[in-house]
Amino acid sequence: MIAKCVLKYKRVVTVQMKQEVEVSYKIYQDHASNRRIFGFWSAFVPCATQNKDAVQLTLEQIDVIKRLIDKYPQFLQFSTSVTGILEAHSARPRKIASLIGIEGGHSIANSLGVLRSYYQLGVRYMTLTHTCSTPWADSANDPPVVNGLTEFGEKVVREMNRLGMVVDLSHVSDNTTRAAIRISKAPVIFSHSSVYSLCNHIRNVPDDIIQSLKENGGLIMVNFFPEFVKCAPNATISDVAGKY
Repeated sequence: MIAKCVLKYKRVVTVQMKQEVEVSYKIYQDHASNRRIFGFWSAFVPCATQNKDAVQLTLEQIDVIKRLIDKYPQFLQFSTSVTGILEAHSARPRKIASLIGIEGGHSIANSLGVLRSYYQLGVRYMTLTHTCSTPWADSANDPPVVNGLTEFGEKVVREMNRLGMVVDLSHVSDNTTRAAIRISKAPVIFSHSSVYSLCNHIRNVPDDIIQSLKENGGLIMVNFFPEFVKCAPNATISDVAGKY
């Protein structure tokens, strides 16, 4: 199901419940039927929380996402599997299957137990890093230290494979990405990246990784942020059409 979908857009919405929070929501669309299939609510916490309260804040983000879904059952349906996605799509009126992802491996606080607990709460993808490196994986935004994955980083990828949690490589450094694709036994994704040969932004994917991604069975969900598609503050449909 994931392989048939592309990134429609990414936006930040503000949810007013008992407190105001910001959560990132990615809508994925079946390009054959042009219908919305599902969306990932990204439980993101800032890199400044690393080695501090990242786990607590991530749990609070997951809690907010679940309460939001419960508050709007006429539009949203909590899902953790392909079956759940199809059930939401088949409902009348049709609902948006709402899944949860985590953006940034700092949210697991170097603990496979925390990773497994997130899965039990419904998390179905995790970005290995955000804009900060972890002790076991390098971010594209930081000078490389690990230059791939540490032994623990390899265990993270293997455990995600075992659980059925998708490995997301947006924000991740090139060498860490290469290591993750080499180790992963399941298709990986880039949840919001573009192509380096078309725009040499550090968040975009080089050609050799795109080739290995094809062999892995994964995919890139293109980010249409102007800085990623044109390396400029502004971009139009004509800058994208025929290239992506």
